[in-house]
Amino acid sequence: MKYAGRLWFYPTVLLGFVLMLYFVNNNWKDFLSNYKEATSDCSIVGKVKDIKIKRGVGYVMLEDGNGYSFYEARNFSYKPSSFSDFVAKGDSLLKRNNSDTIIVRRQANNYVFVLNQYLNQ
Repeated sequence: MKYAGRLWFYPTVLLGFVLMLYFVNNNWKDFLSNYKEATSDCSIVGKVKDIKIKRGVGYVMLEDGNGYSFYEARNFSYKPSSFSDFVAKGDSLLKRNNSDTIIVRRQANNYVFVLNQYLNQ
């Protein structure tokens, strides 16, 4: 009978782990539902309200409520070179339909990135 208390330990830990995975996965799905992937087909115009970087992907929320995910874009002429690390709250973004070029306007300067490409390596 002295082992009876231990028999509940492993199922309890397993149940806790499964519940944790369930809630983390649902939270991640809710987060992702607010962002669509930035592709050459979409048009993006607006001011950056918020940016989050998760798992190496930049999630940009614009002031108009549209959110976009940026998987890879680098320009080694800038520090930092990654688009996700470079773009900041208050920057303006411009990406025209059927184009893979992203222009980040900060103050009076324009900075150019290209979706899924490395520039100036």
